[in-house]
Amino acid sequence: MKTKKVQKSFLNVMFTAVVIVLIAGCSSSKNLSGDSKKGVMLRYSFPEKQALKYQTNIDIKQILDINGQEFIVDIGQYLAFSTILKSKSKTENHIHIDIDTMDMSISSPQGDIYPDMKDVNGKGFDMSLSLLGSGLDVSGAEAIQYEVSPGVKRNVAMTFKFLFPRLPEKSLKIGDTWTMTDTIAEKYDNEEVRMIIDSDYTLAGFESINGLDCARITSVVTGTRTGKAIQQGVEMISDGTMSGFGTYYFAKKNGYLVKDVSSITVDAKLVVQGPQEKTIPMKFEITNKTELSR
Repeated sequence: MKTKKVQKSFLNVMFTAVVIVLIAGCSSSKNLSGDSKKGVMLRYSFPEKQALKYQTNIDIKQILDINGQEFIVDIGQYLAFSTILKSKSKTENHIHIDIDTMDMSISSPQGDIYPDMKDVNGKGFDMSLSLLGSGLDVSGAEAIQYEVSPGVKRNVAMTFKFLFPRLPEKSLKIGDTWTMTDTIAEKYDNEEVRMIIDSDYTLAGFESINGLDCARITSVVTGTRTGKAIQQGVEMISDGTMSGFGTYYFAKKNGYLVKDVSSITVDAKLVVQGPQEKTIPMKFEITNKTELSR
């Protein structure tokens, strides 16, 4: 019974962290300008009167070592959505997001869970995105909620808040590097998660993707994660480190994301408080792919 309680609590606690990590993998109203010799300025500039359709596939394997026995939880998520520009200013793009399909599955030795997404599929919201991809407002997504497991609800705001990579202010030439640090804190009724993520980026080159002239940007990710939660009377504290890499392709003349792939590993431990304190080693293996489908 204690193992079941720990597993369910662990799954609920780590879901928020997983979503954050996935996206961290890690925006002038004018089109991009420049070339490989002079340098390019990457800026978000969504096209007018044209919907951009994306698909995102996320796979997560959570591995716990409980009393020497490996306990694996597999989570899969598929998301299909579209964006369309509503208006733009000198500093922001105001876009509308339509969630066409969102599916999720959670598989463990104790059974499979398929969260009901009827309150998500077909819903939409407005959001704003700066030209550099920062200062993003996704408050409209907070009202779109779904139930991960009985009594555990989440909204889609976090998914979209970190979906679009941030861009550097400077003009870039091949081989140029830059670093960005994100501090992410999420708090719910009975749990909280804090992550500090350092991403080292490099403009690796230029490449044509489906006829679009793209800047190919690679990243190396490191970071830390801490969490605290109380589930079913069990208090748990977790901490760990993350590492990974990714590549995203940005249409440098058009001004939008074309493809983003990443792979993240989190090595951590979960400390279950109580009269008989227990430390459980755990690991996450996370892959994420977001791609423009039309």
